[in-house]
Order: sequence, then structure tokens, then C-alpha cells
Amino acid sequence: MTEEGAPPRVPSDPAVPTGQPDPSAAEGDFGHRDLDQDGARRDLRRAGVTAASLVVIGVPLGALWAGIAPRPDTAAVLAGPDTALTAQMGADVCFIVITAVAGAVAGVFVWRFVREASWLVPLALALGGGVGALVAGAVGAAINSTVPGLAGIADQVGASLPSMEDLLRFEVRAKSVYFAFPLAALVVFLLLSYVAGERSGRRARVTAPPPQDHEPAGAR
Repeated sequence: MTEEGAPPRVPSDPAVPTGQPDPSAAEGDFGHRDLDQDGARRDLRRAGVTAASLVVIGVPLGALWAGIAPRPDTAAVLAGPDTALTAQMGADVCFIVITAVAGAVAGVFVWRFVREASWLVPLALALGGGVGALVAGAVGAAINSTVPGLAGIADQVGASLPSMEDLLRFEVRAKSVYFAFPLAALVVFLLLSYVAGERSGRRARVTAPPPQDHEPAGAR
């Protein structure tokens, strides 16, 4: 029996709304927000390190390409321009092989050390690999910037020196070869990620307990 004029009782059940904010819910929201921010910063840091690493790798790749790629024999050019064209094609093929192998190795390393990567890591592989390929081409062209005996060949052939420089210059001729580095890195990374995801999915299905049939209590 209640007394007249007594204030109404406030329900003690936390599920019943009382008009006051729930401090635990607010703390949970801030906690999820902090986790999201930490994850975003981690993804940005991984992507930045990945892109910067591929750009830096372009320097030794360019030096290696300049050292082993074929160059036109200046003496053989007097016999015909086919020698120069063959050397140019060989330099492009050598650039593709070097950068594609380096891109594949980079894709393996990134997949090995960057697990649960977001979409920023593949983007970093594509952009960093593209810039790294450009750096490799520029470094190789700078190392082999001079052509020995070019002035003498120009006088013997009767051609202008700029035209001979354009013919015998060491550089990437087919610009499409620059895509070998980023494509190899991206394809290997995505392939390994797909295979790892399939394996973990099969492992989860094998280790999962079989479903059990629960009969209702009244059916017995």
C-alpha cells in the first residue's frame, strides 16, 4: 500500500530509458572511434612506407639496368641502323625483366609483413611501383648518358650530331615497359592475399563444429 503524496519510484532496470545519457554507451562510442582512428593511421603508415620503399628501390634497379643492358656498338652503326634498333629493343626487354622480378619480390615482402591490409596498400603498390619504375629509367639513362665516339660516327656518316644522339641514346624507348614494376608487385600481392584468404576460409569450415539438432523440451 503506497502513501499518498509519495514521489513515484524510478525504475532500476538500466534497459528502461530514464532520460539521462548512459555513460557506458558514451565511453563505448569513444572507444570505437579511437580504434577506428588508430586503424586508419596504421593503414596510412603502411601505405606510405610501401610506396616510399618502391620509389627508393628504383635507384639500384636503374643502376643494375645501366650495367647489364645492351648498348649499340658505335662501330657497328656504320654498317646500318639495325644494330641500334636491336640494342634499343634489348634495353627495353632487359628493363622489363629487371623491374618485373623486383616487383614480384616486393609484392611477396609486402604481403608477408603487411597482413590484413586495407585498400591503401594495393594503391601504394601501384603508385609507388610506377614512380619507382620512372626513377629506375632516369637513373639508368643518367649513368649511360654519354655515347663514346659519337662525334666521329656523325662525321663519317654525314648525319647531324643531335640525330645520332637520339638514335644511340640509352633510355627506355617503349613507355609501356614502365608498367612492369607496379603490375608485377600488385598482381603477386593480390594473388597471395586471395590464396591466403581461401586457405583460412577452408580451415575455418573444417574446424567449425557440426550443427546440432535441438529438440524442443515439450517434444520429448
